[in-house]
Amino acid sequence: MSDLGVTSGEEEEYFSDPETVMNDQQPTEKTHKDEEEQEEEEEDEEDDPEKPWQRKKSNVKSRICFLRKSGQLSDLTVTFPGDTRTIKVHRLVLAMSSPVLKTLLEDPLENNVFVRPEDPPEAFEWLLDHIYQDKSKLPEVSVAVQVYQLASRYKMDSLCRMCSEFLLEKVNVKNFPFVYNTAVFLQDTKLLEKCSLVLAPSSDQIMSSQDIGVMNADALTKLLQHPSLSVSSETLAYKALIKWGRSKLADQSPESLRQAVKEFLPLVRFRAMTTDEFVEHVLPSEVLNNDECVKLLKTIKGVTNVSPDVAPCEISEKRPCLEKVAELLNIQEDITSTFTNEAEVSIVKNFKTSKPIYVSKVLCTTLSSLAQGTAEVKDDEDKVLGRGSWQWMSCSFPQPVRLEPDKPYRVDVAMKELRWVNAYGTVNVQQEEGNFTGEALFGKVMLYFLEDSPPKEPPLPEESTEKEPPLEDNPPKEPPLLEDTPPEGD
Repeated sequence: MSDLGVTSGEEEEYFSDPETVMNDQQPTEKTHKDEEEQEEEEEDEEDDPEKPWQRKKSNVKSRICFLRKSGQLSDLTVTFPGDTRTIKVHRLVLAMSSPVLKTLLEDPLENNVFVRPEDPPEAFEWLLDHIYQDKSKLPEVSVAVQVYQLASRYKMDSLCRMCSEFLLEKVNVKNFPFVYNTAVFLQDTKLLEKCSLVLAPSSDQIMSSQDIGVMNADALTKLLQHPSLSVSSETLAYKALIKWGRSKLADQSPESLRQAVKEFLPLVRFRAMTTDEFVEHVLPSEVLNNDECVKLLKTIKGVTNVSPDVAPCEISEKRPCLEKVAELLNIQEDITSTFTNEAEVSIVKNFKTSKPIYVSKVLCTTLSSLAQGTAEVKDDEDKVLGRGSWQWMSCSFPQPVRLEPDKPYRVDVAMKELRWVNAYGTVNVQQEEGNFTGEALFGKVMLYFLEDSPPKEPPLPEESTEKEPPLEDNPPKEPPLLEDTPPEGD
């Protein structure tokens, strides 16, 4: 996507607080205000029913918005097979917004009907609002991934950048399959790097997602090869593959399932499983025949070193875990804890690292509550860099939060009905990944983090890197633009 410019931007744009972005995502507050004032102005203008609309609209933008809403002067109707809605549009407005649409609309259309079989209606309607009204507030991830693919299909570069930036701030464990699928398909380098950071500490949750089936074959291949994939057991990777295969089939027979997943079986590290794991999770799927299962069980036990042709992977090591752990403090003194109805507590403060890191999780054994709280990573100017939910004694961040070297940070937790120890100890930890200094609450405080450079994405298969001619009305069919609505998550 470098030709679209979606990989440009400052590094700090990656790591804004996801929950704050959810509420304050672009456009800016001024833009929102301008849109609201425009709507109010249009309502005021429309109070006089006797006045022609051309005279009631004070500028070109409001007139074009009126044409979008009313359908007046339209010379084209957009339809979607399988959907009852029809949309009145204007050939000129569409043509001047996209070189692809211009090419598609140059030839006469039967009955002036523009049929869009590949385009999700809701996303296309949002696209029209963007074209006519300069709408820029994407409402949710489910629409953003669809609009992003439409914008790429129609060569609308600025909209591609806007969608990419929106997804950079929104991607998390819950919506990962949807965002990653789109990032792979559109080869969005920045978004792929951000997905790597989300994947590394949360591989188990992502591979257990019920939405794994939304990914296309290229995305699944890259995911199973991904150096950031660090599942606790290889059975999670295998079960994700089986879930993906079943989502693609109407016929759920073992033979059909085998054919659906056969090309991915070489990417599964069967030798990294225990015999119990193999018997419990692989045998019941009936994807492998008896001879293949016997061969794999013998290789797992070390009896032979011959794998079946359908599953030739010879790697017997577990996938490496990229999430590092630093014990910042571990004071076991007998200290009286305090119960408070509501408080904001700093877990660590004046915290500095000698190397850039991405914080993925914080644990503190002397701060606990049955109620859910909010944890925030802040810099010395009190700017929130990342936010997550504190549960019981720990907090995981939906997106790992980047900390720069030699700058002071703190982690604040706001909770109700909490018990904690109001005392701090000095942090001075030296390890290979960096040196950490500052103060932390008495007790045991653990920092989970990723090192600065996320692993590089595996390259796409050569046959998948070629794009279809951009101006043909024959968009790529894989992946289909998503019709399911992914969970947003915080």
